[in-house]
Order: sequence, then structure tokens, then C-alpha cells
Amino acid sequence: MISPIIKLFRPSHWIKNIFVFLPLFFAGEIRNFDKLEQALWAFGLFCLGASTVYVVNDILDRKQDSKHPQKKKRPIPAGEISVCGAMVVAIFLGGVTMLITYFMAPQMFLGLGGYVFFNMVYSFWLKHVPIFDLIIVAFLYVWRVLVGGIVTDTFVSSWLILCILFGAMMLIVGKRLAEFSHKSKRRVLSFYTPALLDQFILIMATMILVTYSLYTVFVVSSEWGIYSVLFVMVGLLRYLQLAQNRGGLERPERLLLSDPMILGAMFAWTIFMYLIFYL
Repeated sequence: MISPIIKLFRPSHWIKNIFVFLPLFFAGEIRNFDKLEQALWAFGLFCLGASTVYVVNDILDRKQDSKHPQKKKRPIPAGEISVCGAMVVAIFLGGVTMLITYFMAPQMFLGLGGYVFFNMVYSFWLKHVPIFDLIIVAFLYVWRVLVGGIVTDTFVSSWLILCILFGAMMLIVGKRLAEFSHKSKRRVLSFYTPALLDQFILIMATMILVTYSLYTVFVVSSEWGIYSVLFVMVGLLRYLQLAQNRGGLERPERLLLSDPMILGAMFAWTIFMYLIFYL
């Protein structure tokens, strides 16, 4: 049972919780070990909270997942774990996560509780409501950043919030776009067309470029900051290129770490900004 339960937790998706470290990085405090320790606690607890949500999602979507070429391999639709067993796992994991948070990191108890709550609202209702099915998922990425700022007592720039929001929206829309290639689709896709989602992606990419450019001008103290826009442009243009062929868009967490051009742009941007903030 250990292997199906681990698969149920989707550890490959935990990388999304790295957003809790962004306030420290952009504030030039990533080397502050006291604050970094708090961010590590936030990262670990978000991973546990996210896994609880994933289990609930898999229970609710088991019938639809069984018709999907990739999702049918998940433990519940594949029959590796029963629905009752998954419910027990979700209740136990959720309870343990909130208990650990309450006693070990009480400053993020409400933040993590809010994260789980909004995910449940999404799973039971908003995932079937057009537009809101995109916005709430993007908002949850921003939520991670805000909680990361709260637990580390670090200021979060409004420009950073906007960049995260538009970036998350672009990836989520791309994921929806890729799902049109499957025979079995989520119900909310009946409210969209590929052409409309293509427009959404282009709008979000434009907003990312504009808001990030303004961030480098008005917030970054170094005059070199504006040149980091070049790395962002490379990543965005490559993503738009892949969006034309729907290549890898359904699994953005893998795309960002597997495409050489996007990965190279992210690595170069990280090094460049580290030099600006810390040297």
C-alpha cells in the first residue's frame, strides 16, 4: 500500500510550493537562516496540505480520470487503492497536517487552513464554473507567496503579486488548452474554445512582460535589473511557441524543468537576479 499512497500524494507537484521562498529571495533575505527556517516549515506544510487536496480531488474525479490516457494510471482509477482507503488517507493526512501546523508553525495556521478551504471550494464547485476555474487556481499560487511573506515577516511587492498571478494564469490556461486533445474532457471546457484560450495565453504573457518590466524599473534598486527582462522574454516566447503545438502544456511543472530553452532562461534569470540582490 505504501507505493500507491505515495503516488496519491503526487510529490512531483510539490515543486509548486517553492513560491513560499519568493518573498525572501526578492527581499534579499534568502541567506537569513532564521527566516529561511520559517520558509522551509511553510514549504513542508504546504506540501502536506497540497497532498491532502490531491487525494480529495482524485476521489471526486475518479470516473473522469479513468477515461484520461494519463490520469487513469493514478492509484484510485487504476484500482490500486479503494475510495474508502483514500478517504481515510485524506482525513488522517489533513488532520495531522493541521495539528503539526498548530503546534509547530502557528503563524501559518490560518494561511494553510485558507489554502485547503479554497482548494475544497474549487474541487466541489468552482472547477465547473468558467473563468473562476482559472482564477482561483492562479490565486492559490499568489496565496503561497503571501503566506511565505507572512511567516517570514517579509514585505511582498504588489508588482511581484501581479507577476505571479498572470504567470500562474498563463500556465493554467495552457493546461486547459492541452486538454482539448483528449476525447474525455472536464465539463468546464465546454464553455471554452481553443481559439479563446489562445487569446487568454497571449493576454497573460503580455501582462507578465509589462508588470515585470515595471517591477524592474520601480522596485529593483539596481540599474541592471531591467536587463533581466531579456530572460523573461526568452521564456515567454518559448512558451508561446510550445503553445502553438500544445507541447507539454498539460503538465507545466514538467515542462518548466524539461524544456532546455525555458530551463536555461530560468537558470540564467535566477543567477542574474541573485547577483543583483546579494552582491
